Amino acid sequence: MTIQSPVPDAVVCGDDLIVLGALGQLRRAGVDVPGHTRVTGFDGTVLSTIVEESLTTIKQPLEQITAAAIDALLNRIAGDRPDTHLDAQLIPNLQPGSTTASEWVTSVRRPQST
Repeated sequence: MTIQSPVPDAVVCGDDLIVLGALGQLRRAGVDVPGHTRVTGFDGTVLSTIVEESLTTIKQPLEQITAAAIDALLNRIAGDRPDTHLDAQLIPNLQPGSTTASEWVTSVRRPQST
């Protein structure tokens, strides 16, 4: 990743692994994260909690996704012939972190390892 001027105000990454790569590249280029550029991802998997700093990410509702998939599979096994797609309304959750300098982060504590 080459950083060109002007440096973006924000980078929205497709997943949390890409966030880690973007953070590394931005910092190697001397970009202040989150001072100049804010970075966010999408997943909210364990990866967002095992790094040194807290990542801002959109946490997917994995339990709801799993339940909807199991229901669809059980209906299919029972003989129901649903459409080729599944309609489900799933609501993701913003997990604020230090990569966006969110004002919410001042009260967020990283989980302690046991």
